[in-house]
Amino acid sequence: LSYAVFVAGTVACIADGAAGLVVVDVSAPDAASLVGAYKTPAYAKGVYVLGDTVYVAGKLQMYDITVKSSPVLLGGYDTPGTQYSSARDVSVSGTTAYLVDFYGRLQIYDISVPPAVTLVGSYNAQGGLLGVFVDSATSTAYVANQYSGLYIIDVSTPSGPTLLGKLQGSFYDVFVVGSTAYVSAGGAGLHVIDVSTPASLAISGTCATKNAMSAYVVTSTAYVADFSNGLVMV
Repeated sequence: LSYAVFVAGTVACIADGAAGLVVVDVSAPDAASLVGAYKTPAYAKGVYVLGDTVYVAGKLQMYDITVKSSPVLLGGYDTPGTQYSSARDVSVSGTTAYLVDFYGRLQIYDISVPPAVTLVGSYNAQGGLLGVFVDSATSTAYVANQYSGLYIIDVSTPSGPTLLGKLQGSFYDVFVVGSTAYVSAGGAGLHVIDVSTPASLAISGTCATKNAMSAYVVTSTAYVADFSNGLVMV
């Protein structure tokens, strides 16, 4: 099962559950081909790419994909949970990685030395965390919670994250552009939320989709992973 994908140039890195990290050449979209893979120690459920380094959520793992056909493990961290119920998503800013898990924890790691990753902070947002997006410019983490909504968290001090605002709901993933958050809300569709004032959040618009699980926004187009409905562009 493919849980997440991150496209960087002509390469798509896929968090492929039990299969681990899968690297696909998408230079010819109509003839995409598998070029590399690495069996991760836990189900791969989230992926983030920065340069030639891939970060995988399951257990936190970092891989060098300079040679796409042979990913090389750089280091990682044995995050809490079993191989099946561990970290669900990952976002990276500089030398810091942010993971969320289904137990409700936002975990913050110093990844400046990959063989010696250290946990530097955490925030408990109750159970059901599925998605995380970090705005590097404002040191703000946006966390999607299946049971209790959207959390906006100040992570400027990694050792002491603080809640800035929260919107109740059932959300699966979040993508932020400027002061607008695009929140995937399953059967409720894709919500558009003004996050310029975190203490006063409200849904400003919704695009009806069958089952929005994740979204990626480029200019004025949102690419929505709509579960059984496939990829929907709005």
